Amino acid sequence: MKNKQEMEWIPCNERLPEEREWLGTKRFGTKKSAPVLVTMELKDGSRIVTYTSFQNGEIMDSICKYYGKKPLAWMPLPAPYPGKTQ
Repeated sequence: MKNKQEMEWIPCNERLPEEREWLGTKRFGTKKSAPVLVTMELKDGSRIVTYTSFQNGEIMDSICKYYGKKPLAWMPLPAPYPGKTQ
């Protein structure tokens, strides 16, 4: 189980998720973060939460960039549901 601090939103202007080389990015010399939850602000000021990654310090989701969504904060994904134990 993740501790409380790992489950809090981290403002993008404070820091971005750690990035590393992945199999698919290594040949291009780029780095990418593990998937995270991101709070995005839309052009009209409303906010949504989406699942995405950062690559070279930018949001990877091209649709987010196209529609002018601004990343405000992010957090690591929660642990998967473990299912029922008997």
